[in-house]
This record gives sequence, C-alpha cells and structure tokens, in this order.
Amino acid sequence: MRKNDQAKTILTILPDIGRYCDGVARANHARALASFNTCTDTQQLMESIIDRAYKSQVLHNLKIKVEKQLESAPKKLGAFITAYFIEKKKIAQVATELGLCERTVFRKIDDAIEWFATKLERCGVTQDFFGHLILTFGWVAAIYNSTSPR
Repeated sequence: MRKNDQAKTILTILPDIGRYCDGVARANHARALASFNTCTDTQQLMESIIDRAYKSQVLHNLKIKVEKQLESAPKKLGAFITAYFIEKKKIAQVATELGLCERTVFRKIDDAIEWFATKLERCGVTQDFFGHLILTFGWVAAIYNSTSPR
C-alpha cells in the first residue's frame, strides 16, 4: 500500500465517516430496543453492539485526527483538499473557481495528498492502522481499491 493512496482514500471517506458513525449508533439503539423482550442470547447481542460501537469509535477518532491535520494545512493546499475531497467538486470546477488550468489543479491536488500523507504518518495513521481499516470496513476497502492504481 502506498502512503499517498492511503491518504487519498482517507480524504475520500472523510465526508462519510460522520454519517457512518451516526448510522451505527442508530442501528445499535434500534437493535437493543427491538431485542428487549425477544432476546434469547443477551451476551451475543451485547458483544455485537459493543463490536459495532468500537468500530464506530475507531472511525470517529480517525475523523478527529484527520480534521486536526487539515486545520494545520497551508491555506492553498487546504483549499484544494476541501474543494476536491470534502465538497466533491470536479477538477474542471475547481480550476474555474480558482482561476487555474486543470493540469495545475491536478498537480496541486497531488501536492496536497503528499502533504496530507506525511501528516497522517506523524499523527499515528500508519500503514498498519490503514491495513486494519481495510480489513475491518469493507466500504473503505472498496474505496481504496477504486482510488489506487493497479
């Protein structure tokens, strides 16, 4: 796994982490309520809820680390990251809004990914951690596979 591919994946999933964590919380709550009178294996139910809550917490902690790193981004790099990854704008739209050619935008986004990859390593989002994300969350693995070259 290349560190830039990992960084690109994390930036791509960032807008979805909050929705995922909220969905897990709602699902756990609903599951607990639904099983209140019908649960035959309370221990299994609790283990499932705890496992899902743990997974949600891992992503929530990742989101906090990522947001903290993005706050420290140089203004121009931060603008490219926000426009392309957070706001999901197309390259052409970013180029138009910033008054640049598309080739320059591609280059600046690559620079931003490189900067972000270095910041991730420094804050503990290592290759091992990313490997854990890939193994634990199928949707993260799918995004990684779609964003990294073969």
